[in-house]
Amino acid sequence: MLRTLRQHQTTPTMNSSPLRRAQLNVYDPAAAIRGAHSVCGQFARGRSRADIVGDVLSGSPVTPLGAVDFVADAVAFYCPQYAGR
Repeated sequence: MLRTLRQHQTTPTMNSSPLRRAQLNVYDPAAAIRGAHSVCGQFARGRSRADIVGDVLSGSPVTPLGAVDFVADAVAFYCPQYAGR
């Protein structure tokens, strides 16, 4: 997922500042936001946090802690209704 994030063009209507404030390296803001919204969509479909973290980890060049942080920050900034799940 994050590898793909670096390949997409940014769009001026998207705001990645929450992810940057969380000290995540954002190489492509628009793609990072799409990734965060994907995390939220997976929670909305009833997937577990462990499964979502596994997807992030398998689809990107991040450490396990980086995948956990990305999911946690996506929830905190884009879909806080899933905090605690």
